[in-house]
Amino acid sequence: MATIIRFNFLFLLMLSSLSVWAQTPTKNESEYERYVRQQQASFQKFAERREQEMDSLRQAANKAFNAMLNREWKEAESKKISSPYPRPKPVEPPRAEEKKQGEVQLIDKTKKEKTNAPIKNREKDDRIQVEEPKPTKAPPIPVEPAQANLPEVKPAPQKKEDEFKELAAFRDLGLEKIQAFGWDWYMPSTTPGFDAPQGPINDKTIAAAYARWIGSDQEQLLGYFKASQKKFNLNDWALLLLIRKLSGKLGHNPAQAAVFEWFYLTQLGYDAILMYSDREVYAGLCFAEKVYGRFLEKDGKRYLMPEGAPAKPYYTYQNQNSFATRPIEFKNLGAVQVNSAGKERLFAFQVLGNSYKLPLSYNPGRVQLYASLPQSDIPFYLSNRAAEPWLSEANHQKIANELSRFAKPMDKLRFLHALVLQGIPYQTDQEQFGKEKFCLTEETLDYPYADCEDRSFLLNRLIQTFTNWKTIGLRFPNHLALAVALEPEPGMDVLKYKGRQWVYCDPTYFGADVGRVPAQYGQMGWVAVD
Repeated sequence: MATIIRFNFLFLLMLSSLSVWAQTPTKNESEYERYVRQQQASFQKFAERREQEMDSLRQAANKAFNAMLNREWKEAESKKISSPYPRPKPVEPPRAEEKKQGEVQLIDKTKKEKTNAPIKNREKDDRIQVEEPKPTKAPPIPVEPAQANLPEVKPAPQKKEDEFKELAAFRDLGLEKIQAFGWDWYMPSTTPGFDAPQGPINDKTIAAAYARWIGSDQEQLLGYFKASQKKFNLNDWALLLLIRKLSGKLGHNPAQAAVFEWFYLTQLGYDAILMYSDREVYAGLCFAEKVYGRFLEKDGKRYLMPEGAPAKPYYTYQNQNSFATRPIEFKNLGAVQVNSAGKERLFAFQVLGNSYKLPLSYNPGRVQLYASLPQSDIPFYLSNRAAEPWLSEANHQKIANELSRFAKPMDKLRFLHALVLQGIPYQTDQEQFGKEKFCLTEETLDYPYADCEDRSFLLNRLIQTFTNWKTIGLRFPNHLALAVALEPEPGMDVLKYKGRQWVYCDPTYFGADVGRVPAQYGQMGWVAVD
């Protein structure tokens, strides 16, 4: 404690010195430089006051919450929403009529072809109930990365930094060098103020332990999480992964890990609850995005449980910590600093009589980060521009150069459509992963196969990146495709939505040009996703 007091005194003295320096004019200082210096000093004082206010709020909330934990915990039934689809997806994708090898099947622009009956928009999804098809083969071992781990990749050679001066405040944590997000970093070997509960965990043991934890100094460990978040630009989900990684390093068993995660998430202001049954203990997480899986409903909010949690009632406390109100958000995933040696995927395809072999690079470390996300809903993947850094610089230039060769917008669309349609083999998620899984586009570059959703997500991202055309997702009971607001060519299948004509565009309709609707979807109801 004496060490902490001495450090806090020195730290405050250093801040005071910085504040004095920031307010002290220097020779030959311009009016603009003086203005900037004064603004920096003002912001620094504001940030210090804000941090003190937040600490006071957290401590007050902790005391009230500790009193509430001693009341009787209530039993609640867990529920599960496992998939957004009412019908299983077809094992075989739709295919157009057979054509000679090497030819590219295009619509004849000189005359109208006989088309399928136009698809009809409906306000609600027509959920047609059918029997689950019998599997033709056992699903293979999932190929996606481990779901709760940070990327463990060999970093690129880097210059040694000067002992991470930003971590000088956390020496009492017993920092040890580790790999985090592919970078050299440090992680605590001890957690002052947190003693992991031993033996069975229930409401009584948690209430007693919580009183000890909030009565001790938590500032160093909370400061470490905040410093790490700043260094790697961690979003909410990546910060959660760092907390889990630290818990694993400390050797916590599953119950202790759940308690550790719950306690420090709430101390950082996130909305999480703790629940237990006769044998299991879990942290339930509240998300801003819609997620699928088993959850406990409390105060009108859903708290997601870990994958594989048994279907049974669980006990939890009645009221939430008033400081822990922030749901976990997925936004800013692409801004997380992940260091990993890049990989390439070769896209080979033909369009308008030309053959292409286009290598596109991606970051496997980011793939691992994205793959750890719980399953969210279609809109998140369809329009998540913030998680697409692979489309910057080199990849962007490669695709833009090829698109510049086409004068007609519809031919540009054909190029992007063929890149996705022919460049990635088809396989359902059940075959590839053993479960339903939506992928962010950088994940799709890494996995060997892609189903209709992931192909549509990728094509939509390419269209939104390289054009200004409006797009919508078309959700069928067991399929996902796109429609693009372009002037159709003769013979193309179109639909009307919001007073406009949209060209049907399906990156899973093998052997077909854009503007062709597979026969099995021609009369099926669809719902727009935009």
